[in-house]
Amino acid sequence: MRLAAGLALIPLIAAATAANAEDEVVADRPGFSTGTATVPPGAWQLEMGIQSSYGTRRGDPDSFTAPLLNVRVGIGRATEINVLWDGRTLVDGGEDSVSAPLVGLKRRLVDGGPASLSFLGYLGSESGRAIGLAALLWDRELESGLGLFGTVQVAVTAEDGEGRATVLQPALGLNVPRGRRTSLFVEVYGEAPLDPGGRPSRMMDAGVAWLPRPDVQLDLNFGVPLDGRSERFVGLGVAMRL
Repeated sequence: MRLAAGLALIPLIAAATAANAEDEVVADRPGFSTGTATVPPGAWQLEMGIQSSYGTRRGDPDSFTAPLLNVRVGIGRATEINVLWDGRTLVDGGEDSVSAPLVGLKRRLVDGGPASLSFLGYLGSESGRAIGLAALLWDRELESGLGLFGTVQVAVTAEDGEGRATVLQPALGLNVPRGRRTSLFVEVYGEAPLDPGGRPSRMMDAGVAWLPRPDVQLDLNFGVPLDGRSERFVGLGVAMRL
């Protein structure tokens, strides 16, 4: 029911988008990996999504998260500022939670050829403790028209009590263009805890992105665990150049 309600909102959001964008939107969503592209100088880009997650094992609660929000502002030819907020998570039969907003910067380091490399960093605060992320993002176009992409990132999150957790999060994916306006992707990613006692996780996700017009992207994605413990999920989203 919640997912259907979110689906109904997407055409309304897209219809309200400004139509004066000069460049084709290149979104960081969907998927785990973040793209290497940056927003043009002076341009604003709004990316939003919703996600429903489902427990893999008997008794695991389902949840719904909205909005997955990313505001991107171009401040230079190869630099943008990001404000990221993962919204509110509603847990069936459990305690709801609200994520902490993060402020970040993305900078293209290598561009203009078949391969691109960017740096991404986020900082924020949760329960009075500093949290953040540092990542190297890359992609490479193959002669066949396919594209490889991925990331290597380290994230610091607040844990229950007074502690924090540090995890290494690698990802590797394949992008498959389907005409000028549609592309498919599949990727595998995971978490490797850098603190004693943490449990690693492995996931695979896939999805499709479609541009009904140059300044709007709609997407659908889903994920399944490869470790038998992580949650399955399905998500919908929209990205708009403002």
